[in-house]
Amino acid sequence: MRCHDVSFSHARCRIEVEPRSEVGLPMFAARIFVVEDDGKMLRELTYADGSRVEIHANDEMLALNSAVTYLEGRLGGRSEPEFDCDSPKDGLRFGSPVVVDELQLGP
Repeated sequence: MRCHDVSFSHARCRIEVEPRSEVGLPMFAARIFVVEDDGKMLRELTYADGSRVEIHANDEMLALNSAVTYLEGRLGGRSEPEFDCDSPKDGLRFGSPVVVDELQLGP
């Protein structure tokens, strides 16, 4: 699994890209989390029905770039370059999910 933290105008997100071996699905899936509390808490991005947001692609870079493009439409442009994920020394917590409808910018 590859992990990238990307800051946007309205939030910082963690994108985890992992290979898939299921038949009929693209080879990679990007899972998305909103990062809070200075990187100590992750909140998974979900749809209103509770299913997780995943971006599927045939290769790792396309999955990552597609996830970034998806998030730019909801959270504004990137505010700094992406970087590899940092794990806090005192552990990582998981908070309640963030529903994508709550992230939409504009009217």
